[in-house]
Amino acid sequence: MFNKNQVRYKTTDFKHYTLCRWISFVILPVFALWIVMFFAHDYNLNKYYNNIWLTLWMDWWGYFTIQSNVLVFIYLIWYWFNPTYKRLHGNFLIYVITYITVTAGLYCGLLLPGNIEDAKTIVGAGKLFVFWLTTVIQHMIIPLIMLVFYITYLFTTKGMFNHKRFEGYWICVLLGMIYPLIYVFYAALLPWMSNHHFSVYGQFTNLDGGCIIDGKPGETFNLVYFVGAIALFFVLLNLYRLFLSTKNTNK
Repeated sequence: MFNKNQVRYKTTDFKHYTLCRWISFVILPVFALWIVMFFAHDYNLNKYYNNIWLTLWMDWWGYFTIQSNVLVFIYLIWYWFNPTYKRLHGNFLIYVITYITVTAGLYCGLLLPGNIEDAKTIVGAGKLFVFWLTTVIQHMIIPLIMLVFYITYLFTTKGMFNHKRFEGYWICVLLGMIYPLIYVFYAALLPWMSNHHFSVYGQFTNLDGGCIIDGKPGETFNLVYFVGAIALFFVLLNLYRLFLSTKNTNK
């Protein structure tokens, strides 16, 4: 797993931590708090057909938000353990920063107003606190940490990204589109797959006229959101790949 010529730095050797490594270390308490907030939620784990696993998927793991946040955690923890591991300096970084940026961007641009309305129906100050803290962590704090890491990486690790041994530009971008495209198809088909009962992101991902979300049936117009999301993924993959290769390609 590790190249024999690489140094696997001790995680307790704080005096030799780079700025990137300190940022990756910060994700530990943030992610721990996020997990605590998950257990603090008043979940009905038998909500869907008395099936715990189906409920966890529909209410938690099935969201791109959750998946992209977990990818950030995996990447930064991996970096914290071994910052010289070469696979952390290429595609993986580009994909993780792209996915979490899309999560933050689409939430702030489309979903935040709906969350504000949802919050008005929550009874109890404790539940409202858990709701907003969880929301802010996964849509704003974790994306911000990853963005700061990426920017810091660009300006502090020049030369670690070797263009000659790395996959081609378009291969990187096209591979990065596979996961988003699969998720977009899943989100588009879910209302039919769930027998017209569920849409991942409410009305925004509901194309099924027979699926009623918040009192409204799905409509074909919502394809605009799917096309927009795909375009955003594509543009960001290109930008993050371009920035990384420009700043860190060996001369």
